Amino acid sequence: MPGMSMSMGLSQQMEISQKMELAQRMTIAQKMTLRLALLQELTRTKYTPHGVCPSCGRQLTLAEILKGFNRDPNDFTTICTGCGRRFEPKLRADRTDAGYAEVGFYCPTQTLAQLRGSEHLPPAELRTKYAAVYHSALVHFGGLRQAFSQNGVSYTFDDVPEWKEKIVPFLGQMPDSEIAKVVGVSPAMIGKMRRARKIPRFSATVTEA
Repeated sequence: MPGMSMSMGLSQQMEISQKMELAQRMTIAQKMTLRLALLQELTRTKYTPHGVCPSCGRQLTLAEILKGFNRDPNDFTTICTGCGRRFEPKLRADRTDAGYAEVGFYCPTQTLAQLRGSEHLPPAELRTKYAAVYHSALVHFGGLRQAFSQNGVSYTFDDVPEWKEKIVPFLGQMPDSEIAKVVGVSPAMIGKMRRARKIPRFSATVTEA
């Protein structure tokens, strides 16, 4: 019957569309892992979020740390998936030219709240005075300009490293939108660079956590 054929056609189209959408989706933790790898290349800093419960000793995964944040600007804790205790996770920043630092790890909401009022500080001073905020901003937003823009503030200091050659190995290995977020440009610009090198678009086959 014509009606049934049309119905089956629409159903098949919806199924194909859903599969295509699924292929482009990633968990928050997977996006973060790729972003950290790109940040390491751009900033020469290896970022490692970690959380060990002071009560039961359980070491949380990155996904568990991120899910455990409650998005309260004044609560910097995550929750242990073992015993349920809330505690403050850490962020280790290993710099190739300056050793390492271990600071508090904030969620995006807390980071943006702590950044307010510090747009007059250049990157080096912000990193010295508010290390946890500075490093959390890079991890979640790619850079200070991108983070301040989330607060509706134009950050006038130059904190964007040379990136055009450094991102080439990541083209097609992570979504254009994620690369664009880290370097502070439009996804269209990253897509243009990728297509110029005949690199296929990134595709993932994971579901959103």
